[in-house]
Amino acid sequence: MSRAPLSGIALLLALWLTAASGTAQQPSADDLIEKHCRAMKTVGDVFAANPMRIEYVEGTAADGKRVWLHWQGGKFRSELHWLGFVEVFAYDGKDNWYASDLSLPYSLDEGNGVDVTAQLASNFAHVTPTQVAYLGPAKDVPLDLSKSYAILRYAPPGMSEVLLLLDRQDYRLSGILQGTDRQLANSTVYREMLLEDWADFGPCWYPRVIRTRTLTSDGEEVKERVLTTQSVAVAVPLPAVQFTRQSAPAVPRPTLPTVPLRIPFSFLNDTVVVKCTGPHGENLRFEVDTGAAVGLLRRDVARQLGLKPVGEEEVTGHGSSAWVGYARAEGIKLGGKVELPPWPAAVLGDKNGNHSLDDSLADHGVAGLLGNFILSNFVLQIDYRRRQIVLWPPDNFDPDRDLIGAYHRIPCRRDSMPYVEVTIDGRLKGGAFFNTGAQQFFALSTWALDHAGLSYEVESVGLGVTVGGNTAFGLIRPKEVRLGDMIIQRPPTHLEMLAPGEAPNPHRIASFGNGFFQRYKVTFDLFHETYYIQTM
Repeated sequence: MSRAPLSGIALLLALWLTAASGTAQQPSADDLIEKHCRAMKTVGDVFAANPMRIEYVEGTAADGKRVWLHWQGGKFRSELHWLGFVEVFAYDGKDNWYASDLSLPYSLDEGNGVDVTAQLASNFAHVTPTQVAYLGPAKDVPLDLSKSYAILRYAPPGMSEVLLLLDRQDYRLSGILQGTDRQLANSTVYREMLLEDWADFGPCWYPRVIRTRTLTSDGEEVKERVLTTQSVAVAVPLPAVQFTRQSAPAVPRPTLPTVPLRIPFSFLNDTVVVKCTGPHGENLRFEVDTGAAVGLLRRDVARQLGLKPVGEEEVTGHGSSAWVGYARAEGIKLGGKVELPPWPAAVLGDKNGNHSLDDSLADHGVAGLLGNFILSNFVLQIDYRRRQIVLWPPDNFDPDRDLIGAYHRIPCRRDSMPYVEVTIDGRLKGGAFFNTGAQQFFALSTWALDHAGLSYEVESVGLGVTVGGNTAFGLIRPKEVRLGDMIIQRPPTHLEMLAPGEAPNPHRIASFGNGFFQRYKVTFDLFHETYYIQTM
């Protein structure tokens, strides 16, 4: 599992130079990789083997919230339990998807459970033969870390670059540093994950404590989260079906009073607003925001409904961030006609310096946002021209029968933010999601343009409201954007920056906003991993 050793002559020369200088030399990158892989071989062998089961709990959680992770042949499956929900998440090593029909990508108390699970699995994947090729010397090490650790750079394709922090005595993995940019030297916020107190748990050595800290570029701690390992044990291999969507817990699917069900909506600054009723008949208005991974309730509305948010987490969107807690929203009827399954609602916390989003929603009489979880309950069509949402049961939808006129069939991937593949000017490829919560026609991440070596003239600058307040967007015009068999010529495109603490994601380089929906009718069918797009 290690690279080829240094040649005998090179090794003798290195020893002679060390003796001649009278001081210990920092190991070369190849030597450091070899020492590290040798130290981690037991761990790597177990993580590469089939099967593997890990169980760990949050050390700071009062009620012992659990996350189960099953590692098997390069795949993992985790089950998250929080706010009374059960969610199953599966990853196949290449593309990821939520295995539950509930599809609730909420975050665990004070941290993102899915990200932690994915990171935990990838932390030990770097000692497999394939991943070793992505290890190399570290450059421009920030925060004076080289004084405390031996450091390797780990940069698998399609992932953000991270630094592996190695114990100087035995070269075992001591921690990981991840920045907000692909180039760590240019970052202003880092996520440091420290693996502490390694112990023999039977099949392999494993850290008893996993401490994740968010640091500024000056080394100041912004946030900390602690996980305590409870057990690591080999389990019976899970059948392949356990990594499919059908393996998720059964989720009651809402029954539609008519098929299809048509729900009228109104507009607020070109954003869809639909009337709903609360559990006690309260009249509520919600924005439909397919670009939101979780729903949102105004703080005063949560109090009105008798909900008390729990936890505290930083969420990001459109270059900004905000602190939220979560509440379990139940008994909300879409259009007053069909009751949505319970869903986790983010509620802005007191820690925010301002509440621009809450204030903006209150000024327009909007109770909150319905996130993209509604796409997991129905085949759903948004028709701007007729100002209606159309719903079908997943097992009673036929595009050739139910869609009037020609359509483009676009494959999509299920994820916390379902996405489609787009290509910009033949050089930049990645994922784009549909975002009815944004006004722009099309938006691109600046980091993705920089990575592809693309540059455009900025025609103008516009303003918008994000989860953390107002922000500015630059406007450019790529020559063409390809979406399946569709070609969109010179679309007006907004540039978006990463929010503080947000890592680049190749599945989220772009988004289509409600400017797109004004021109095209979109039908979302996540159950068959297909979107249907029609020109209006």
